[in-house]
Amino acid sequence: MQAPSAQPTPQTLTSTMYIPGFLRTQIGRLVRVEFLIGSNGPLVDRTGILLGVGVSYILLRPVNSDDIMLCDLFSIKFVEIIL
Repeated sequence: MQAPSAQPTPQTLTSTMYIPGFLRTQIGRLVRVEFLIGSNGPLVDRTGILLGVGVSYILLRPVNSDDIMLCDLFSIKFVEIIL
């Protein structure tokens, strides 16, 4: 059995010209993220510390919680970086 070969990191995660690439520069910051539910549903927001960014998701630690929330990147419409 062969060991898996190292896969290169996708450009969407390394270039700040893409949303995941930019969001990776904000890891550790407090953010408010607005999500569109459905194709014309309401906007729902979540606030927390940005813990990680993948190709299709972000990880948030909600305010006043030790939980980790996995969020769909493609549902995100707005991200407010709270300074």
